[in-house]
Amino acid sequence: MKRVYATIVLMLVCGLALHAQQREVLRNTDIVEMVNAHLGSDVIVLKIGASNTHFDTSADALAALKAAGVPDAVIAEMIKAGAKTAGAAASPRTPAAPRSDATATDGMKATVYVYRPGKFMGKGLEPSVFLDEQKILDMDNGRYFTLHLDAGRHILRSNEKNSEIDQTWEAGKSYYVKMTIATGMWKGHGQLGMVTEKLAEKEMEQMRPLDSDNVEPEYKAVVDLKPIK
Repeated sequence: MKRVYATIVLMLVCGLALHAQQREVLRNTDIVEMVNAHLGSDVIVLKIGASNTHFDTSADALAALKAAGVPDAVIAEMIKAGAKTAGAAASPRTPAAPRSDATATDGMKATVYVYRPGKFMGKGLEPSVFLDEQKILDMDNGRYFTLHLDAGRHILRSNEKNSEIDQTWEAGKSYYVKMTIATGMWKGHGQLGMVTEKLAEKEMEQMRPLDSDNVEPEYKAVVDLKPIK
């Protein structure tokens, strides 16, 4: 009887482990996190081979990965994994899986409106904005921009690290982030904080979009500078 019970427990544990493994899907942000954790290229390549993947391997995404310090060997493996995934999806022998709610929104983005109210104090300063610890732009006084982020965890901050926004951004949702200048003589550090849609719309009403010259070239596809209607 004990042997039968032990066998059942073992089958349940193995089933749960297999289910967890099947649910894990590696994305670009996971690769950047492993690189930042100083894992070697060979380890990351092995992890890619042992996992389900959903990589963005567009030209802009590859440039962003390179800027984040991802080694070429890892990027090459991501491209191979993306090609395998695309081939499997196109195979006539593989039936298409039903589209769940999660699958239907997988290609959508989270929309983040970031603005800096026009103030006389510190108006000549241009605090930088960082996405996942990579500089994406310098922020002018009285301007705004829009970010289109892949759904998932991202870190958004300015020069003041104590005010970073580290959270999971949901596909199809809109967020509003306000930049202020940290107090102190010539400190010049930008601080970011979440605000309500009502407050953001009121304060952004008379603002203009940020100039394209302020945006780092590799992030121009992520940063939207079109006027908000």
